[in-house]
Amino acid sequence: MVAAENWLVTRLGSDVDLFANVDGAIGDFQQSTADILSENGVMTTDITVDNVELFEHTLADQAAGARYNFTIKRKDGSQLAAQAVQVAFRHGRLEGAVTATFFGFTDIDKANMEGRVKDLARQLNDQITHVLSSTAPSPTG
Repeated sequence: MVAAENWLVTRLGSDVDLFANVDGAIGDFQQSTADILSENGVMTTDITVDNVELFEHTLADQAAGARYNFTIKRKDGSQLAAQAVQVAFRHGRLEGAVTATFFGFTDIDKANMEGRVKDLARQLNDQITHVLSSTAPSPTG
């Protein structure tokens, strides 16, 4: 078990993008999903993507998940192994994604975080569904 001071969630966030039409959202979602695997081995100044794998996820009109393992080079030259998990989905002409970035997790902690990200993506999709099914409020006054 990893001591509490040795693990951290560094980012937990969500994004939603609106496209002009459904075809644009479909094309972007398919291209983005295909591009994920090309990130294996990509290096920037401080980060190297060691491994990316896709996993299936059922949500909305289209969905996919990705698990990332990457290495962060610290200012002192040492390296930190980190992970991220993302669930992305398309609902009509909207695309949503929930991402968590973390380090120091056990395999059980990683699985729990992945479950949490999937749940948050489902909640985001439910909110989008609710908004899209609601009627606009009538003007008052």
